[in-house]
Amino acid sequence: MAGVLYIDTSFTKVTVKPLHPTFGAEIQVQDWNNLDDDAVREITRAANKYGFCVFRNTGLDDKGHVEFSWRLGELDNIKRFITGDRKLRYEYLELFDAGNIADDGSILDPNSTRAHTNRGNQLFHTDSSYNFRRASFSLLRAVELPPKGTGGSTEFADTRTAFVELPDSLKKDLVKNNYVGCHTLAQSRKLGSPEYFKDLDPTKFPFARHRLAQIHEGSGRVNLYVGAHLHHIEGLSDDESVKLRDTLNKHVTQPKYVYTFDWEQPGDMVMWDNRATLHRAMSGSFAGKYRRDLRRTTVHDESANAWGLNDTEGVTALGYQLSAKTLGAPKMTPATSTPAPVAAVSAETRDAPETTPDASTPAPAPVVSTETIDAPETTPATSTPAPAAAAVDVVAASTETFDAPETTPEASTPAPVAAVSTETVDVKETTPAASAPAPTAVDVEIAAVCDKTLDAPDTAPAAVGISVAAS
Repeated sequence: MAGVLYIDTSFTKVTVKPLHPTFGAEIQVQDWNNLDDDAVREITRAANKYGFCVFRNTGLDDKGHVEFSWRLGELDNIKRFITGDRKLRYEYLELFDAGNIADDGSILDPNSTRAHTNRGNQLFHTDSSYNFRRASFSLLRAVELPPKGTGGSTEFADTRTAFVELPDSLKKDLVKNNYVGCHTLAQSRKLGSPEYFKDLDPTKFPFARHRLAQIHEGSGRVNLYVGAHLHHIEGLSDDESVKLRDTLNKHVTQPKYVYTFDWEQPGDMVMWDNRATLHRAMSGSFAGKYRRDLRRTTVHDESANAWGLNDTEGVTALGYQLSAKTLGAPKMTPATSTPAPVAAVSAETRDAPETTPDASTPAPAPVVSTETIDAPETTPATSTPAPAAAAVDVVAASTETFDAPETTPEASTPAPVAAVSTETVDVKETTPAASAPAPTAVDVEIAAVCDKTLDAPDTAPAAVGISVAAS
């Protein structure tokens, strides 16, 4: 797709230039070192509207990357993954390693377990859909890039426009049945490298349960929450489930919904909304030959759909061992308070793989992967699922579009964190129920916004009727 289309004059603190007819924008920030709160709010609003935002030559280092990300919400961290002989290559726990650099600084062997695991990231997916609490924004920054022409681009798919353009019969089916999708990291790993992970059984892992069609609160538009982590759909036979899952994934990733982002220089950064897009890492001839050092921060979701329909019993984070072809038994991490922002890792911490997230300092305010295994930090479920709502009747779809208002939706208030034991929770005790629950209030009136497009308002209109009850 061609480059910048025009300048979006509804933004005044930053320059926003759309990149694709339906989603994506390049944002120019005048001074990253003096970014005021109004500019941060505009960046968030642009991400809500466009789904992904490109920032060229930011000049950010690890510290600046992490500090800016904390201004968008509570960050995930990788402390739970520092197990076995795995070491950190840098000092900030909030940075996920999304490159091809081995722990010793060498180029990752394409035949290593970690490389086979990363192949799942070459399939379109949404970060953290396999966790009980999902991610909102991901921010991926280039530190070192392979030579141009050797691959390594990142692609995005527009899941909101894809919903609008579904066949009417399928759209009505999704709205009427309000399906629940079951996600697991093991699904994308097996799909990405089926021979290497031939003994991996995705059904042996806990499933995270999230609605297939849900309202994106930042825009009021409907999103298809699918991707490579989606294993099956509740309430359908195996054949029906596979058919619907594959139909939706194929539909969303048609070329007309896809934008290819090419990295140009170190300092480039791309931010995307996992609740409005799918993404994937592209392979290339650089693998095994050239360094591609990308680092990512991931923001925890705080919307009404953040926890999906998961009975977490105070547990959300899943950890996996990369040394086993079966990924090993998933480790369920008890909920704790989040570490303070920009948590530098001491040499002692790097050498102590069995550490548990610190339960002392709470995080400031209100998150995983293009190239690595990730899961959000631990926080208990905020409430029980909302009571069943009346079935939704499909209404005539409106073709009216809206201009983007200058307001930004207020962040939802996070629930207090409940104290829990720091002992490891047994997997069997936290596996979600397999039966499909009745539709919840948060999904009522999806049909009212079925055909909204890029010009939909940045805040959900009252007519949408979204209940903010946690589901």
